[in-house]
Amino acid sequence: MRLLIPLFFILVGTIVGALVGKVLSSSSTDYKVSVLAGGVGAFVGLLAKDFLDIAPGSGLGGTLLAAMAGAALCAAITSLFVK
Repeated sequence: MRLLIPLFFILVGTIVGALVGKVLSSSSTDYKVSVLAGGVGAFVGLLAKDFLDIAPGSGLGGTLLAAMAGAALCAAITSLFVK
C-alpha cells in the first residue's frame, strides 16, 4: 500500500508532463520525453517537498500540488532543451 501512493503521484506527473509536452513540443519524440520528464519531475517535487519541509497546502492537496509543480517544471525545462 505504501508503494501505491507515490505511483499515483508519478502517474499524475506523467499526465501533467503530457499536457506540457502537448503545448511545448513539436515532434512525437519531444512529447515522449516530456511525459517521462513529468513522471521524474513529480517524484523530484515530492522529494523536494519532504526535504525542504514545506507544506503548500494541507494533506493530500499540498502533496498533489508539489508533484504537479515538479512535473510541470521538469517537463517544461526538458521540452525547451530537447529539440
